[in-house]
Amino acid sequence: MICTKSYSNLIEMFDEMAQKIPEEIAVICSGVRITYNAIYDKSILISNKLLELGIKPKDIIGIMMERNVEIVPTMIGILRIGAALLPIDKDYPEERIKYILNNSKCNILFADKEEIAYDVNVIKVKDIFEQNNTNSVNNHRYKYGEKIISENIAYVMYTSGSTGNPKGVMLSHRAIIAFINGISRLVEFNQGKRILAVATISFDLSIVELIVSLTRGMSIVLAQEHIINSSRKLLEYIKEQEVDILQMTPSRMSLLIESSKEYSWLDGITEILLGGERFPEKLLETLKNNTKARIFNLYGPTETTIYCAGHEMTNEDNITVGKPFYGTRIYILDEQQNEIRNGTPGEIYIGGLQLANGYIADSELTENSFIIKTERLYKSGDIGKIDEHGNLVILGRSDDQVKIRGFRVEANEVAEILGRYEKVKQAVVVSKKGKNDNLYLCAYYISDEEISVREFREYLKKFLAYYMIPDEYVRLDKFPETLNHKIDRRKLTILSDIKEPLV
Repeated sequence: MICTKSYSNLIEMFDEMAQKIPEEIAVICSGVRITYNAIYDKSILISNKLLELGIKPKDIIGIMMERNVEIVPTMIGILRIGAALLPIDKDYPEERIKYILNNSKCNILFADKEEIAYDVNVIKVKDIFEQNNTNSVNNHRYKYGEKIISENIAYVMYTSGSTGNPKGVMLSHRAIIAFINGISRLVEFNQGKRILAVATISFDLSIVELIVSLTRGMSIVLAQEHIINSSRKLLEYIKEQEVDILQMTPSRMSLLIESSKEYSWLDGITEILLGGERFPEKLLETLKNNTKARIFNLYGPTETTIYCAGHEMTNEDNITVGKPFYGTRIYILDEQQNEIRNGTPGEIYIGGLQLANGYIADSELTENSFIIKTERLYKSGDIGKIDEHGNLVILGRSDDQVKIRGFRVEANEVAEILGRYEKVKQAVVVSKKGKNDNLYLCAYYISDEEISVREFREYLKKFLAYYMIPDEYVRLDKFPETLNHKIDRRKLTILSDIKEPLV
């Protein structure tokens, strides 16, 4: 269902849906169900509280809560007055949380408890809902959304920064609406469908699950942490709640598949959305053989609003992310920022409606990352190429490219070939420093049995040049993950120091 109406902000979209389907279920969580009408009313209470505190449009409001039904109306309530939402994961280290609050100049933080050691005004959400009668809201429905212009910041998402401190990406209502219009042309985000919510709120995939879904009339199946942290419980929850749409990283999907003895949990799924990292060919093959769901490979840096390109892989063999979403443009540029048109790899630059406004409190980084050519472009740091069908192929990161014995090597290419080996379930390849600071490749893999170095090398030399074959191989039971359920490459090297390599 493609959006044909023009909207200025996300609140207009949500309120229209709340008026259209007020008694439909908006959120399901641990046996609790809450309707669109209830979300609307509770969001008004949050907005009223913020107005009492003198909050103005463009102010940044933090949210650091447990995963429950109250988190959704709190997010909507913040957006309703034109303020910007700042999601913070409660499991972040204390120093990281302090930095984010100070850097963003956030003065108000919604939380589950008031006893938090940060220099901000902490508001306990339960108190707002318990002290107010939502029935009284129905008599005077406010229209805060009319005051929000499309360029207003909707949310600030902090991602890892090269300086050691996270960087806050500012995304506008305009950019998110453009994203909704773009992805709706590819994926059937239709009214009544149920989408599983497993992403931490500090990961931009959560915006799809908790905000975008409500603008489309869907139901959120919100999994709590004790379910997310147990593959067995999560598989049961997917079946029990009759989920239609799954969205997660390929790493998380691979972990679920490895944990399941059979695939009945996929029977009711209609769409599988995978993004955030490389999509292994072996995972695609497994999904195609065990589900009738449509399978999508999605790509996009946080700076381009969640996803900016995607491709349905259901009947495909070659992994691509297809073409850019409507309103988005993607270019492959060389080191001199000249466009490459012949399928040669280069850096991916992205333009169009989905671009972020920049980084909060960092004009220098904004200027360096968002360049001006014939239009404003985001310099992604990702390496890719356009294939003969006009589809974008992601090859890796510019910082993953290393020189081994004078040759330029793409570590992800080596990992892809390694992952095809029948005995290997998953593989990751990184560069490490050896004697005299010379770089060499180290392969980390998951398998049911130990594989000798000789066996690996005999297999790899059929496909790779000699300088691309890893020197070290480390077998692990599972890969370490970040809070966003991506493979944590930094921790891999620590694990290899603890666990003796198989060389």
